[in-house]
Amino acid sequence: MIRGRKPDGTSARMERVVGIVLRSGVIASSACLTVGLLLSLAAGGGSFAAFLLNAGILILLATPVARVPDLIGLKASFDREAIAIITFTERWLVVDPRFEVFRIAINAVMHDVREEWGAYFDLAMRNMPVELPAGLHWTVPGTDQLAAIEAASDRFIDRLGTLTAYSYDFQAEMQNVLIGPLFGNTVPRRQPIDPRHIVISLGNAMLLTRHFQEDTAWGRATKNIEARTRAALKT
Repeated sequence: MIRGRKPDGTSARMERVVGIVLRSGVIASSACLTVGLLLSLAAGGGSFAAFLLNAGILILLATPVARVPDLIGLKASFDREAIAIITFTERWLVVDPRFEVFRIAINAVMHDVREEWGAYFDLAMRNMPVELPAGLHWTVPGTDQLAAIEAASDRFIDRLGTLTAYSYDFQAEMQNVLIGPLFGNTVPRRQPIDPRHIVISLGNAMLLTRHFQEDTAWGRATKNIEARTRAALKT
């Protein structure tokens, strides 16, 4: 344990841990701001869009450790409000039933975000320095712990990026369907460098719906819940 001013030999490790948490906080903030802005542009505002815009600012202010309780509270609020973005996508089914793929896709990625957040937050907070009245309190993490924190941070950031990407795809498809014919133009689809990254469009809605329902952690968890529910109803 370290109390008071940290010895010079621990500076590099402390800076690395703080740097990882700061990076994740900034990218989480950017993801919330981006998704909130896309929803605001698509729907002319709305409570969930406003929530995400505010969340982006609050995450940035709450990073890294000085406002950990605020960050925990913000995550709890995010969990409670996440269903709103699913409801938002459902409003567009009357335009084209294929928009259902976005509801399913966002459900799947939100499941991944929650899972990776839990792993990242647990590792990061257990290894962050904490400022107490008696001074700085910190157990210096080893090389393996630092690598684990960085890996968890990378996975969390990747899932947030996927959520932002799917939100862009949703906005692009709405514009192309609703106002593209009016102006004779279309919004270009994303072209990710990595071919493993999914780009959602109404043209591949059926294939991707099957993928999200059968090949994702959310899809498998949903099937397990449905199976247990059916079994319970038979007893």
